[in-house]
Amino acid sequence: MLFSGGLAVTRIVLPDLVARVRVCEARRVPVSMNGEQPMKGDESMSDRYFYLGPDTALVRLMDGHYLFVDPQDETVSTHLIGRGYWETWVQKAIAAVLRPGNRAIEVGSNTGVHTMTMARAVGANGRVTAVEANPRLAELLARSIEYNGYAGRIGLYKGAANDVDGELVFQTSRRNGGGGHTLVYENIFGAETITVRVPAARLDTMVGNPVDFIRLDAEGSEPQILAGAANHLANPDILICMEWDAFQMNLRTSVPAFIESLTETGFRFWRIETDVTLTELSPEAIAEAPHCEVFVSRHQPPLPAKNL
Repeated sequence: MLFSGGLAVTRIVLPDLVARVRVCEARRVPVSMNGEQPMKGDESMSDRYFYLGPDTALVRLMDGHYLFVDPQDETVSTHLIGRGYWETWVQKAIAAVLRPGNRAIEVGSNTGVHTMTMARAVGANGRVTAVEANPRLAELLARSIEYNGYAGRIGLYKGAANDVDGELVFQTSRRNGGGGHTLVYENIFGAETITVRVPAARLDTMVGNPVDFIRLDAEGSEPQILAGAANHLANPDILICMEWDAFQMNLRTSVPAFIESLTETGFRFWRIETDVTLTELSPEAIAEAPHCEVFVSRHQPPLPAKNL
């Protein structure tokens, strides 16, 4: 595969890959909370957690939405069950930049925390296209969309986003539902690895008209996904919110070349801080940035800025 502009996608296999990926995921587990502050008015679990069996539970989030989750997942679902929220600073940043009537895409929707935030923000006249490659999570998300009354404003693609249309090999595990990704190394989750083939499509294929906002959380596949979104990136006002994980992206492509392909077309980078302010990062700084959430845009996003 090629990234736009002829950037070759690399496939790097490192001896410590499994350990490194587990470390990356550990940063997202409830124990550390990623710097999150507990939300006000926490309720007892019995008031908002409804166990439906070994494969499914229903959780009422602190923001009022309901999500179907997997009780066996020890990443995102565990956090939602135990606390009722996930990545609150990202959730608040997304809500702050979206406007009623906006068109948005979310890749890597998982159980739908940010999907629901986006649907509420764009309103009845807006549209959100959710993309989830994990078949198990996609089914749960479909139920959540219906349960929250968003069937008219959220469309769900049960597959992967990519730079070409076709199929991809996808890996996940029941205990690490938040870490599923396209294949870079066999049996990355050990004996628990679940490997499936899933449909894949370019974002330009999925959504024909240009959108206002793209949210990406794809465990390192973000360069390939944006390579398949040339029509959307041509929108001068497009705003991208993405997980930035240089280690995982570097398993698939050259991160410096990816950054250059964005800066050449006028994109800049802002790290989303946990107090929902923004810190602009130079191309050199973003290349060295640790795991974080960023806005990528040609214009300053409408949030308070910090200076380095």
